[in-house]
Amino acid sequence: MKTQSILAAGATLVSCVASQCSRSFLVDATSKYVAAQTEGKPATLAAIAAANLNYTESDKTIDIKTGVLAHAMKIDHSRSIHDTTLCATFTELIVASPPNPYVIGTRMVFTDNKASLIETIATKPGDWAFNATGYLHWYA
Repeated sequence: MKTQSILAAGATLVSCVASQCSRSFLVDATSKYVAAQTEGKPATLAAIAAANLNYTESDKTIDIKTGVLAHAMKIDHSRSIHDTTLCATFTELIVASPPNPYVIGTRMVFTDNKASLIETIATKPGDWAFNATGYLHWYA
């Protein structure tokens, strides 16, 4: 029993260590993501995307080429958090300009320096309590 506990703890440690990546890699990846969203070109992420990339919007798996990432946007604010231990990022984007304002939150998870998961929640006019200009004013 004690041996199994030690092996389980060791396996957890190895998986955590294997997940680590550099801050510069994550900063570069989020820069590519922001550029892809600005241009409306998901193909910009091809260099960092794994072959088996799982892309979701609002908890639904969709084709990255048909989602919000395929729409060019003038980004008024972006902020990213980089987690080198879990090799993951979170990026907040605010698009406050009409005619298509959005507030977008995107989490990217990397395995072997390739994005294996990109999860996006994109809110827009009509969504509950949506106010991109107010959000930009208070949080940017």
